[in-house]
Amino acid sequence: MLDFIVKNKASDVDYLDRIYTSWGDENPDNIFSFFQKVMNKVDTLTPDTFELNGLTRKNWKNSFVRAVREAMVNCLTHADYHSRLVVQISWFDKRVVFQNPGELLVTKEEFFSKTDSKPRNALVFQAFVQARLGEHTGSGGYRILNVMSKLNTKHPDLEVTPQKTILTIWKIGDDTVLHDLPENEQVAYQVFMTKMSATFKEIAVNFSNEYECRKALKGLIDKGLVIQVGKGRATKYLISPKSSTAQKYMYNYAEMIKNVIF
Repeated sequence: MLDFIVKNKASDVDYLDRIYTSWGDENPDNIFSFFQKVMNKVDTLTPDTFELNGLTRKNWKNSFVRAVREAMVNCLTHADYHSRLVVQISWFDKRVVFQNPGELLVTKEEFFSKTDSKPRNALVFQAFVQARLGEHTGSGGYRILNVMSKLNTKHPDLEVTPQKTILTIWKIGDDTVLHDLPENEQVAYQVFMTKMSATFKEIAVNFSNEYECRKALKGLIDKGLVIQVGKGRATKYLISPKSSTAQKYMYNYAEMIKNVIF
């Protein structure tokens, strides 16, 4: 079954809207009709403008809908339809989650870069290509990442297990992390919004005393947002490679290198 649900939060018991495949009634009965009906709903759910990082982004809708479309095509063409798990697309207030049964056939690094396409369902993939909704180049993940980077949202998350693949694209920016932190940790983390590493001295200048700085850094380390390397005077603090901010740094650096080389 293919299932699309709308909720404010994942923990909500009731959904606000739902589209799923079934025979009869007004529900879609195949992959392509499901895709069309969901994309029509996405178009109505996505506002023309969006408040992000304190700025109103007027080009939000077209760009975000394009990223959702790419993710939808990827989800439907790579799903293992022999699995008992359903294809689940969940629209939440801060993110959209695409879950399909079956392990991703490329690495995470390959998914977010331009590489040869390896669809699990060649006929489904060809149908989307013929409808000009997919490409042979296998650059769907790359285009999703590119769009979300330009919109300045959090880096997309990709979780892969032998049973399923889960892609999350966000409607919120990196600085949203700050709002969930205690004030002292916000001060320390802001340093890493502009650089990937810093010395204790570079961070401590933002505090009235060293104790408060060390306390803030410990909180960030415990939350997995920052890591500590080295000892003594050689100690440095780095933004965690797993954080959305670090992943965006790496993407921007990779794009810069490509532009220089090519």
